Parts: sequence; C-alpha cells; structure tokens
Amino acid sequence: MSTAMPYNRPPLKPALWSEEDIEEAIGKLKGTEPPESLRFFLEKRIEEIPQPKDHTRLLARLHNEIGLFWLQKEEMDRARTHLDNAASLDPENIRAAYNRGNISLYEEDFEDALGRYEAILAKEPDHGGATYNAALCHALTGRVAEALPLFERAVVLSPDYAGAHFWAGECLLHLEKPDAALPYFHQASALNPDHPESSRGLAICLFHAGRHEEAICLCEHMLKAFGPELTALRVKGDALLALGNPVEAAHSHIDMALIDFDAREFLVNRARCLMETEPDKAPPYVRCVLDHFPDFQSALDPQEPFHKDRPQDGRSQSHAQ
Repeated sequence: MSTAMPYNRPPLKPALWSEEDIEEAIGKLKGTEPPESLRFFLEKRIEEIPQPKDHTRLLARLHNEIGLFWLQKEEMDRARTHLDNAASLDPENIRAAYNRGNISLYEEDFEDALGRYEAILAKEPDHGGATYNAALCHALTGRVAEALPLFERAVVLSPDYAGAHFWAGECLLHLEKPDAALPYFHQASALNPDHPESSRGLAICLFHAGRHEEAICLCEHMLKAFGPELTALRVKGDALLALGNPVEAAHSHIDMALIDFDAREFLVNRARCLMETEPDKAPPYVRCVLDHFPDFQSALDPQEPFHKDRPQDGRSQSHAQ
C-alpha cells in the first residue's frame, strides 16, 4: 500500500515550470485530491520557481488558484492578497480579475466590483459571469434600468442559468412590465423549481395576465411545497376575487393575517376597497373577515374615511418576503 502523502500526487517532473504542465497537474489534483492538497502544491510551486520575473504569467496563474481556494473558504483577506498579486503579475489574467471582483461583490463593495466587471467586459464582452455580476451590482444598488439589459444579455450567454432568468423577470416586474417578466419567471421556475422567489414572480405575472386559474394552481403548489407563503395567499385570494369567489378569497387573505400581523392592515384595506369598487363582492368578503376578526368592525364601518393612498391591490405590492 502506498504511504505517499496526497500532495505528492501526481508525480512532479524535474522541471515542472511550463504552463501546460502546471495546468495538467492542477487538473489532476482537483479531480483526485482534497483542496488542501492543491493549495500545498501551488504554494510549493511558487516557492520553487526559478527567476520569478521570467515566469510572471505562470506565477499569476498559481496565485489566482490559491486566491480562489481562499475565496471558496470565505477567507477574504488571504484571497485578496493572492488575487492582487495575480493581477499585478499579469494584468491580462481575466480569471484573476473576475475572482477579485467577486471579493468586492461578496463584501458588498458594489461600485468597486462593478468597475472590475466592466473592465473585464471591455476585454471579453461575452464573459457570462462578469455580465451577470455587473447586472447584480446595478440591481442591488437600485439601478434596475441599468441592470435589466445586462441580465437579458446574461440569459443569452447562459440560457440554462436560472438566476439570470429570475433577475431579468424581477427587474421587469419592478419596472411594472409583468407581461414581459412572465416568460423569464416561467423559465426560472422550470430550471429551479425549488426557488420560492421565482414562483412568487410567476404567480404575480400569471395574475396580471388574467390567467387566474393557473395562478391559483401555482399558489396552492407553493403553499404545499414552501409552507406559509404570504405572496401565494395574497395572489390566490386576488385571483379568487377576480373569478367571483369572495368567500374563498377572504379565507386566503385571512390566512395571511393569521401568520403575519402586518398583513391585517392589508386585509382591512382590501375589504374597504371592495366596499367602494366592487360592492357586490364586498358583503360576503367582509362577513368572513369579521367572523375571524370581530375587532375590525369599526375599521370596516362604511362611514369611516377610506385612505386611498394606502396600497389596496396586492398586484402592485412587492412580492419580496
């Protein structure tokens, strides 16, 4: 039985300094050994390379791999040191530049991250990761209009990546374009059925499209799959109202108020809105509400002024939870 330590495999050649040989050795280690063995191998190669100034590209490659190792372990200071070394040794090393941008993104230094991703895209416009992450930097700082075309581009570059579809849909929904958002949320849900946020967006878009039965079916699936879901209960209730079933709609909205105290104001406002805009649906809806919350009687007094500036329609509210 061999007693060799893992970091001694694969066997090293007497002069393992070419990029091709290093690449081959790294690939073998990644496929057969634990990450610590790869780190040990990389650090030893950096120590042993003769005349470092003659091997700057190779050294940059090694520092990038060590930086990636520490990045995956969320050791950001160590990762930053190696990735900065890689970038200074070889400014054209796209992988090091991308990984360095990811540190800034992880630390929520969005402007620094964005600058790094944009520099990558200036050299490599079809870099999928930089495109998606640059879009994230815009979206997470409220620049939705700037984020949208980048997310749409990320969908083209990585059509099987659910995150790109989800964020494109999210931006369009934020811009009040639910019809355009619908196919993105549909694909995001298909690619990642276990992602609640994609299902929430899809449910809202189905409701906006008048596809109420589909919206109800999806909401019921969400309640079974994800547990108590405010968006699912709200959209289901809205869809039931649209189909002329105020009693079941009230029960769905009441369930919201039972699991989230803040949803009680929504419930009262929805009832008041119905009293003014759809008086035929209001009585059974209000009766159900008062059966569960009799203390809402004064709030639902028709003589009380109705605050129209409060959000009444769940369709216009954020579906974030």
